[in-house]
Amino acid sequence: MPADARVRQIELALERLRWIPALERGRVVFVNIPAFELWAFDEIEPAGASSVQMAVVSGARCAPRRRPSPA
Repeated sequence: MPADARVRQIELALERLRWIPALERGRVVFVNIPAFELWAFDEIEPAGASSVQMAVVSGARCAPRRRPSPA
């Protein structure tokens, strides 16, 4: 990827980040869908560690598969 294209990607990501509203105090849950990870915090603090961190499954639920029935 050319450097100017990567710079543009970073600029767009920072602009999207600028529009995210400030977090209020209290419990917060973050889910990183591409990484299949979840973090939960009791309080948002600058150096606070997450209370819970776990793997998650994301995506649409599949319909049950049909099995052939004996004749």
